[in-house]
Amino acid sequence: MGVYSAQVSAIKDILTDSPILNVKKVYEGDFEAIPVYPAISVNLKGRVKTVKGIGGVKETVCTFELWVYSNKPNYSSALQELEDLTEQIEQTIKSNRTLGSLVNEANVDSNAEFGVTDRGGTFLQTALLQLTTKKLGV
Repeated sequence: MGVYSAQVSAIKDILTDSPILNVKKVYEGDFEAIPVYPAISVNLKGRVKTVKGIGGVKETVCTFELWVYSNKPNYSSALQELEDLTEQIEQTIKSNRTLGSLVNEANVDSNAEFGVTDRGGTFLQTALLQLTTKKLGV
C-alpha cells in the first residue's frame, strides 16, 4: 500500500473505530451519492515534499479534507449535529496524533467551513475540516 493510501486508510479506520464519534459510515474519497448519514469522507487534497537539514532528511506533509455530511431536515438540527461531529473528530485525531505510528504528527486545523452541497440529488449540510500529517524519512 502506498504512503498516501495508507494514511487515508488509517484516518478512516481511526474515525470508524472511535467510541465517541457518532457517524454511520466513513468513506474514502469523494462520493456522489452517500447512502447513510451522518457520514464522513476522507480525501487527500495535496502533499509537499521537502529536504531538511544537512543529512537530507525528507519531510512529507499531506493535507486531507474531512467532509462531514448531515441530512437533518432543518438547518438548526443539522448545524448542531455538524458542530458535535466536528468536535468529536478533533478529539479523536488529537488522541491518535501519529495515526497508529504511521506518521510523526497529525493535526486538525482549527478552522472549519460550513455549507450546503448536492450529493446525488440530495441537499446536505456540510462541514469541512483540514487534517495535516507530517512524516519524516530518509
